[in-house]
Amino acid sequence: MKISGETNSLGGDFGDYSALDSSPLRTPHSALLYAPVAQLDRASASEAEGCWFDPGQAHHKRSRIMSRIKQTFEKLKQQKRKALVCFLMAGDPDLEGSEKHCREALLNGVDVLELGVPFSDPTADGPVIQAAGRRGLAAGTSLDGVLKMAGRLRKDFDAPIVIFGYANPFFNYGYARLAKEAAAAGVDAFLVVDLPFEESHEFKLHLDPLGLDFISLIAPTTPSLRLGHILENACGFVYYIMVKGVTGVRAEIPADVAEHLARLRQNTALPIVAGFGVSDGAQARSAAHYADGVVVGSALVQAAKAGCLVALVKELRLALDSPN
Repeated sequence: MKISGETNSLGGDFGDYSALDSSPLRTPHSALLYAPVAQLDRASASEAEGCWFDPGQAHHKRSRIMSRIKQTFEKLKQQKRKALVCFLMAGDPDLEGSEKHCREALLNGVDVLELGVPFSDPTADGPVIQAAGRRGLAAGTSLDGVLKMAGRLRKDFDAPIVIFGYANPFFNYGYARLAKEAAAAGVDAFLVVDLPFEESHEFKLHLDPLGLDFISLIAPTTPSLRLGHILENACGFVYYIMVKGVTGVRAEIPADVAEHLARLRQNTALPIVAGFGVSDGAQARSAAHYADGVVVGSALVQAAKAGCLVALVKELRLALDSPN
């Protein structure tokens, strides 16, 4: 299946992952309309209440409870500050060690924690996070263990926690069970890298009633029509992928970031964070000039492994809080 034509360095469709067509993840749960986006009209979108790609499915309602994510971004906006979103891999080097890293990050200025779930086929990840995932799997990290760790973190921290991972482990765990246990643990959202918008409805059916956000990804190559459909149904915040490729440290921020973020601003009132490639304070400050926050992943994973996580978090926090 190819809808957006968004390519990554691996030659696949970023955000669509056509390789999943032949995987066990493809299930007979419904007759999804795998038609080009241009053939799907706005009337169907309205009738489907956020599920324009499958107007025949049942309606579902989101919880009206104000989320921690919304509260966090509103507070930061009032303070005229930018969000520091931190990705760390659960289970790297083991669950105890990764929990220690998360606590250090949250104590030193991280506003939103993205907690990675190790997976054997991380199609969106570069070498650093791939290696972290392998270490997590070697340590025996399970999805159940990640949720329990999130629950322990929630007892001590108010910052939003986003579970970041791939669809296969989530589907195998069971969407209903996963949503229920995540909500009970104090998780705020899921970001599922290889679950495209067109196929996200089955998971969102279980997330929405519990007030759990499904974070939407937007790439530099997302066509305008598809962009509109995604943003109409987005919640929490919008994650803008700054590069055409996988995660990893880059030497500089792409020159077209300002242009793409301006286009997003015209289409959504949700907070926008920019990620993929931010590696130091200077880059974080540059990206945050156009966004509501920045996501830092590979650089922090490297720093955690090297024993200098706190120093990098403090550098990023200082850069984001410094006057322009």
